[in-house]
Amino acid sequence: MIRLGPGGRRLAAALGPLLVVVGVVGVLVGVVNVVGATTASFGAVEVPVRIVSNDGVAVSVELRFENGPAEGLGVDGPPTGGLPNRDHRSHPQGILSLHVLDAGVVERVLSRADVLVRGVALLVAALALLPVLRRLAQGRALVAGDARRVAVVAGCVVLGAYVAPLVPWIATVSVLDRLPRTEGMFAQPPHHLEAFVAAALVLLVAALVRAVEAQDRTARGGSGRLTP
Repeated sequence: MIRLGPGGRRLAAALGPLLVVVGVVGVLVGVVNVVGATTASFGAVEVPVRIVSNDGVAVSVELRFENGPAEGLGVDGPPTGGLPNRDHRSHPQGILSLHVLDAGVVERVLSRADVLVRGVALLVAALALLPVLRRLAQGRALVAGDARRVAVVAGCVVLGAYVAPLVPWIATVSVLDRLPRTEGMFAQPPHHLEAFVAAALVLLVAALVRAVEAQDRTARGGSGRLTP
């Protein structure tokens, strides 16, 4: 059985409801972002693009089109880190924001849906952890199923930290497909692989919780459900 000290119990008691509130706020903010995207003036959309080759650095970027200039386009934002980010494979300059008018509703929704996905991931993780934190705060034994709840958190980590940042890049693919071809602009998103490391650590905690559950069941004579 996992027993927390007084300070740990107070923290667990406060953390559970706090995470739920933050998750609800995150979902609401995500919904507002999506609704705002659907009502954007002139069908304006802002999507990320990776600059692989250009004649400038930082914010000095020139757009080139095979079929001549196009109206209603613009870019802003310095490359990642504020300086050219080159490597030996593709020589990327960084990630900029591409502004386009007359975008479809799906493009606009996807361009801002990452906030909603993060909010949903956080809320689901918070609801999964809430009963576990309550039991720890009350000094009660963990019950069968708590390990699965912690494992759900690991999935939410991947969803919020890895999948969510990729969603706007789906809109980028759609936007670039219907524009005159530009030189050096690609839908090559960064992959936040550290999310899988964090998820693996959470799964390790889930394995620890499962081991504690098994020990408690053995100590209580193999009962399927632990009692307080």
